[in-house]
Amino acid sequence: MKRGDVVATLRIKPHKWYRHDYYDLRTFHDIDIENAVLGCETTVETPDGPVRIRVPEWSGSNRVVKVEGRGLPRGGGRRGNLIVEIRVMLWDHPDQKVIDLMRSLREGLFL
Repeated sequence: MKRGDVVATLRIKPHKWYRHDYYDLRTFHDIDIENAVLGCETTVETPDGPVRIRVPEWSGSNRVVKVEGRGLPRGGGRRGNLIVEIRVMLWDHPDQKVIDLMRSLREGLFL
């Protein structure tokens, strides 16, 4: 360092929906079990506005979908990515057909 140089410490305030991973932003998106099994297209909020993403079929809560170029600025006009973590959520109220289907899968299908 030379005389006159400035040293600054930046602190990034935690955001409600996003966390940063270097230049990538990470967020989550909830889907129901039906869309997790069958796959779907859905809209995810980004700092630049909503973006459509494709959730592949058989997506569990460990699935991530990467949206290129929607992260933090890297310099030179480039940006990091938005990493969307899929979270499979159950409905608020039980569905008897789904309960019966899951029970038959666990216990075997008897005709």
